[in-house]
Amino acid sequence: MAEGAILFKKDNLEFFFWMCIFFLTSFSYKKWQSGILPHSALNWKASAPREVLSGLFIGIGCASAAFTIALGSHLIAIETYPSFLPFTRSFIMLSFGVLLTSLSEDILTRVIWYDRFQKQITPSALIFLTTLLYSLNHIYRYNDGWLVWTHLILIGLIFGTTLVQKRTIWFSFGIHWGLNIIYQVTNNIIQTREINTSFSGFHILVILEAILLLFLLLIRNQSQNIKQPITQ
Repeated sequence: MAEGAILFKKDNLEFFFWMCIFFLTSFSYKKWQSGILPHSALNWKASAPREVLSGLFIGIGCASAAFTIALGSHLIAIETYPSFLPFTRSFIMLSFGVLLTSLSEDILTRVIWYDRFQKQITPSALIFLTTLLYSLNHIYRYNDGWLVWTHLILIGLIFGTTLVQKRTIWFSFGIHWGLNIIYQVTNNIIQTREINTSFSGFHILVILEAILLLFLLLIRNQSQNIKQPITQ
């Protein structure tokens, strides 16, 4: 309902309303579950602000780079751009709205399952499970084609990998929030049109996401090798 409000009705207030409902529902459920599982990936530690900001920087940087490359390569063109005050008003509303939806989605498709199964299944299985749940949460985009599903799987793997590495949600939440902020800016605040329909800015974003995932997996493998004891 929230995404329908912004994608189809272009109604920021309705979008914000449904995001608040979504967030309160998921956060309340997670707080209830935390009474059973107190060592939660949602716990706010001293490192959490730094992790959120680091993830936010990566998410905004990745999505902004894809948009900038596409614009500079004449793959897309800007058709309309609001003046400063309307842009600022929409930016604040949508940024706060996607903060709520990003965190709510992270709780429902990652934190709950990580907290429940982190000691029962392997980290790789947890990454696969949370990626599957994240992708299925976007089942309404089933008809959008292979590129959209590749994007969903890649960022699901990115979010799952960072969750397993950090053992908290805050770094992956920052990435998620940053990606969603730039998506809203470049699709709902700024109006663009595709010049090259065979290769677009979305293709570039997927390529950058694949590079980011490979980088994260490399770091994960290196950290695992360091932790393994040397045997004779």
